[in-house]
Amino acid sequence: MGLYLSWAVPWMEDKSTSIGTNLLVILFWMLQGTLIAFYLSIISGDVLFGHGWRAQMFDHEPLDLNDANLELGLLSKRMRARTFQFSILYTLCAVFVLLVSNFAAGDFFSHYQQVSYYKTVFRGDKLDLKVEALEKMGESWGPELIERTPIVLSVLEQDDDSILYDKAFEAISGIAYTVRAAANPRAHKSAGKAQQWKHKVAEQIREGALTRMQLILASSDNSTLRERAWMVLATVAPGALITEARLTKDRVLNEEDRVTLVLGLNWLGNQEILSVLTAELADNRHLQTRIAALWALGNFFRQYEAPAASDGEPEASVQSTLDHIAKLLDSDQLDLRCAALASLAKAGDVRLLQRFLSILEESSDDDLCKTQEIRVPNRRPELIYRQSTLRFRALDAIAFISRGNEEAKSALKRIIGTSGTYSKSFRKQVQDVLNRAEARK
Repeated sequence: MGLYLSWAVPWMEDKSTSIGTNLLVILFWMLQGTLIAFYLSIISGDVLFGHGWRAQMFDHEPLDLNDANLELGLLSKRMRARTFQFSILYTLCAVFVLLVSNFAAGDFFSHYQQVSYYKTVFRGDKLDLKVEALEKMGESWGPELIERTPIVLSVLEQDDDSILYDKAFEAISGIAYTVRAAANPRAHKSAGKAQQWKHKVAEQIREGALTRMQLILASSDNSTLRERAWMVLATVAPGALITEARLTKDRVLNEEDRVTLVLGLNWLGNQEILSVLTAELADNRHLQTRIAALWALGNFFRQYEAPAASDGEPEASVQSTLDHIAKLLDSDQLDLRCAALASLAKAGDVRLLQRFLSILEESSDDDLCKTQEIRVPNRRPELIYRQSTLRFRALDAIAFISRGNEEAKSALKRIIGTSGTYSKSFRKQVQDVLNRAEARK
């Protein structure tokens, strides 16, 4: 068996072009194992139960039917015991042979399932198996991606008009999304060994696909490919994403392109994104693009901490962005006002309290903020916020800054005591906000 495995394993890894042939090779391996297990079980039985055990087991020892002491009941019981002993020994020996041979072959079965199977598929000529394999690899998770990713990248080198190229592009986008945490420069320092495979895979994608992604963004008219290219840059090459985003600032792009760009910038979360996202708030951008940019900026504000040297005041770039968003609170587009409020709420800027209060007082229950989501290619949409009134969005913004803020608490108490202006249900919501603020002293 050792000689057989020394040929079979490398052949399946590097040369085989047929999954069916691989199955036959593995089946012959298993047959050899069963034969070896058979002989091992016999030898083990002889050692454990004596030499006569084998003769009785296989009926090689003749019985003297004229023996007066022969009892058929005792004989039958003995034979059943021998059969049970052999079954147990054979099972244990078969498992032992399988484990030892698999170990000797370098954990073949695990490696074959994770990598060798896919290598064989792409050396073959069955298109349906290749498509299925690309779909599975695009949804993969774990260290096996270190060996699967080069397979996908090799398919990208094929003719870009083929169905396999499209599927490989989809797969590499999915893999990049899986390892997106590696885009954070701090992630490599903080990640444990169990997560280091993400950085290795991200490096493979940067080396094997970055130039192609940039070329697609510069020249392709295929919106699907462009979306995926933005996703790949956002997840594994943040520096390149910022560069490309600045280059496209004045280009004419469709809504899907710009929303995907915004989504990618949101994942970065550093101050470099501020100027690019602020540009996406311009009046000539699609409404959905502007809402997505406000959502991404809100996420930045939520994790932003002003440097201690500034006495808690935001840095100039951050303050400029806050001022820009605050102007949108006066927009004649209700959806844009709602999104601006949701974004500023995450900033927790107490200086905006009076602005929030004026919106709360001036709006009505008829000013409805519709549910907003941001589309993620090949994934579930990201929820920006659920449907609510503009008045509730203003209350939500006040809630962010009410902790320890006596002015905010006084304003909330005043609203609770104003029965004619606000509905009972809204005043109950205000009371809940006030209770939480009081509890967090």
